[in-house]
Parts: sequence; C-alpha cells; structure tokens
Amino acid sequence: MRTIAIFCALLGSLSGFAQSMVKMEYFIDSDPGYGQATTLMLPAQNQVADFGFSIPIPAETEIGLHVAGFRTCDSNGVWGQTNFHTFQTIDAAVPAIVGMEYYWDADPGFGNGQFLSVNNEVQPLSISAPFDLTPGLHNVFFRAIDSNGRFSHTNYKIDVEVSENMGIAELDKMGIKVYPNPIQSELNIQLDSGKSRLIIHDIHGKQMLDTVVDQTAKIDLSHLSAGIYTAYFWKEANKIYVVKLIKQ
Repeated sequence: MRTIAIFCALLGSLSGFAQSMVKMEYFIDSDPGYGQATTLMLPAQNQVADFGFSIPIPAETEIGLHVAGFRTCDSNGVWGQTNFHTFQTIDAAVPAIVGMEYYWDADPGFGNGQFLSVNNEVQPLSISAPFDLTPGLHNVFFRAIDSNGRFSHTNYKIDVEVSENMGIAELDKMGIKVYPNPIQSELNIQLDSGKSRLIIHDIHGKQMLDTVVDQTAKIDLSHLSAGIYTAYFWKEANKIYVVKLIKQ
C-alpha cells in the first residue's frame, strides 16, 4: 500500500485553554466535513505535539498532484484549523519509449511533429529534410513519447546548415560527384568517403526519393517525369548540400 509521511507541529491552541486533543482526522482532495473524514491515531502527548504520521493512499488515487487535509478535535468537541499537505503520486512502473517526434525550427505542438517509431534500445534515427528549407542555419528538435502517451521535454536539438543552390562543379568540390545532369534514366553518384542521405523533391514539394548512398551508387530515376527536381545531399550531420537536377 502506498503511504505519505507527514510531520506536523500541532500547538495545543484549539481554544484559549489547553484542552486535550481527543481526535484527529484526515481526507484526500475532497473535504467531507468536520467529523466525517478518516480517523487517525493520536500520539500519547495530548497538550503540545510535534510528531510525524503516515496516511495510506487509496489504490484508485490517480497519478498526479493531490492535497491531504488533516485536523484535530479537543475534549470540548472544538475542531482546530484544517492543515494541508500537497503530494504527488507517480506511476512506479517505468513506461516504455515507443516513439520520437522531430520538427524543424518552429514547434508545431506536441503530437504534431514528424513521428518516428522507436523502442527502448539505442538506435539511429532517420529524419527527412522538408522541401521549403531556405539556405542558412536551421534547428532540428526532438522529443520522446512513452507507452502512456506522455511526451518528454523537448531537450535535444542539432544545428544544420543548408547550402545555397549549388552547381554540379561546386558539389564535386564538397566530395560529392553527381552525373549526368540532365538525367536520362540513371543518376551516378560517387562520394569521396562515407555515406550520404539523398532526398529528392519535385517542384511541388512532393518527396520522390529518400535513400542512403554508400560511396558509389547508381540511382534509377526512370520512373520520374521530365522536369526539374531538388536534391538534398546530407553527407555530414550538420550540413545539407542542395542541387537542382534535370530529368529529360
């Protein structure tokens, strides 16, 4: 059974004369009225009492903040003032982390970010770059959600710099070789080292491709209609390179 411990100083000032305390009662949250609450055992000292006591917390008490009220009654039937003690009940079971959500720059509100399904184990997260990212520095924020539907604080972010629209030659200097452009059906990519995330949007902002390129790759784009596309190469954690691709 859950209990809370309370220390109180009851200075036998229930009346102008030091009457004996004969009864003590308590309630949680809702006051049922004098003499109607749950009785507590009083200590042996009945004139001046500094003592601690515990009260049981009913199993049905909801998780959250609550108030316990307690008071004493003297031998003349006069009740003292009601003292209050605030306490919080928490769930003893640790809920599992079931997801993460992230957003760029402006917080859309809890539950309105981009959701990522995760578990309690440490694992890499894969996030996408939105079509409307402007050149410059941006922030990506994260927060977790548990199996009870409760969110953590938004307490982690990364800073990401988005480049201006680059030409193929400029991209090559960054260690990312892309050819041909214009594209007939297949895009060749060569990285000087490591891996890169490749995200492609059409002119309407619809995401057409999201993949990871490992050093050398041939990307089949034959299914894309002719037109201009925006490609994001996320090779470094804090840098996104942007280039226009033409599909013939």
